[in-house]
Amino acid sequence: MKVALFGATGRTGKVLLEQLLHKYISVQALVRNPRRIEMTHPLLNVVEGDARNFESVFNTVQGTEAVISVIGYVRGSEAGFQSVALNNMIRSMEEFGIKRIIVLTGSGVSVEGDTPSWENDLLTLLIKTLAPARYYDGVNQLKLLENSTLDWTLVRAPLLTNGKLTTNYRVGNQRIGFLSHISRADVAHFITKVLFENSYIRQAPLVSN
Repeated sequence: MKVALFGATGRTGKVLLEQLLHKYISVQALVRNPRRIEMTHPLLNVVEGDARNFESVFNTVQGTEAVISVIGYVRGSEAGFQSVALNNMIRSMEEFGIKRIIVLTGSGVSVEGDTPSWENDLLTLLIKTLAPARYYDGVNQLKLLENSTLDWTLVRAPLLTNGKLTTNYRVGNQRIGFLSHISRADVAHFITKVLFENSYIRQAPLVSN
């Protein structure tokens, strides 16, 4: 299998890249600065470009069987860039007839079937207030996926940590508390698992400790 990976130089992306290659999955990774990819591997092809640029995304998606995006906000990120990038991915996938895409977003994005929780409602309000661009970008990504014909999975996660891989996490529509978290290694494990099993099609599972 060969996948197009977006966000490979981020803290979660680096862990995910390692796990994908460990599973002998070929990866075509789009990065703005190739020097930030510190590893070499016969199954890794690095493409220089920007996910906000359609041509860059188009060239990265070409020749792959699935797309994974773990791009996230960092200091100085342009508001709405995740939705712009995702729209480029969807358009490119439609051009090549690729159906499978897995996208990582925050737990503040709610979906039908979520268990009500005043803690989660308060956390969502805080995110809306303190980081509105990040919150609404996540909501827009869900809308883009829902309006597409792709076999998508939107993986939702709370606070990400640099903890070890445990494979001991919950999946579903459970309530998120103030102390909810999950390691980037476990998120990467879940994404890889979903890719292999082709599971959670057109669903938005929430993973946490």
